[in-house]
Amino acid sequence: MTNHDSAEFAELFTVLAQAFDKQASDLLVQIYFDSLKDFPIEEVARGIESAIRIKKFWPKVGEIRELIEGSVDDRAAQAWAAFMEAAADGGQASVKFEDRAAASAMDAVFGGWVQACRALSAGGTDERGRQVGGCSDEMLASYQKHFARQYVAALNTQREVELYRPGLSEMSMREGGGAWAARMPTLKQPVIYIGAGKAISLRLSFDVAQGRLTAESLALLESGWEGVKAIAAGESRRLKAAEQKALPPAPGEELASAQEVEQIKQAVKKFSRGNVINITDAKAAD
Repeated sequence: MTNHDSAEFAELFTVLAQAFDKQASDLLVQIYFDSLKDFPIEEVARGIESAIRIKKFWPKVGEIRELIEGSVDDRAAQAWAAFMEAAADGGQASVKFEDRAAASAMDAVFGGWVQACRALSAGGTDERGRQVGGCSDEMLASYQKHFARQYVAALNTQREVELYRPGLSEMSMREGGGAWAARMPTLKQPVIYIGAGKAISLRLSFDVAQGRLTAESLALLESGWEGVKAIAAGESRRLKAAEQKALPPAPGEELASAQEVEQIKQAVKKFSRGNVINITDAKAAD
């Protein structure tokens, strides 16, 4: 919420106070507003509505936060699901955590992003279909339990943690990209933005000479989940429209020739190269 939402929040809080026969003083309204302002006003409204519906006694701030976020165990499970969604990349992509507790839990369990992806790799199978190497189901269950414990612990601390972690692709470019920066000053690097139960895969502009994401890319990551999601969704719509535009007029009932199919593929490939954005949501597809 922002200060622009203060009037709407005051109205919501007044309804909450009336439901529990509580006096909604200006001081109490301000305390609850300050304690909940890290949520959008829409989510706060849903939390207050839930409190009115299911709580028997006046809800404390922590109870409303839990109604908005889910229980601590639910949050840990959602964070693990998003983390596993991202780790399936194998560590090639860099990662930006929205959730500080998830980044802390990853460090405590695995020691880092690339290390985590290696530890969670599936391995292979032998001629009898048995797993060889990689992370077994038993190991995965153990990692998940450890991650959940560390996640809950991190929620109760204020320790600072780095939210952006370079992947193998970015590490390689940092080491050897400067030599040909004059020929290709920027390129696209894979970056996964993840939060509690959410994951968005992007390709962002990388400054080869500086060995880091461009200022525009960094600003995008700092815009938060809603900002990243909105921009990614817009890019997906643009690419889809371009793909449709690249299609030739429908040939009636006749099937396209092999040459026409190849022309379409090349046109789409040429347009979309370096602009691919995929959207996934570990909790629910939009």
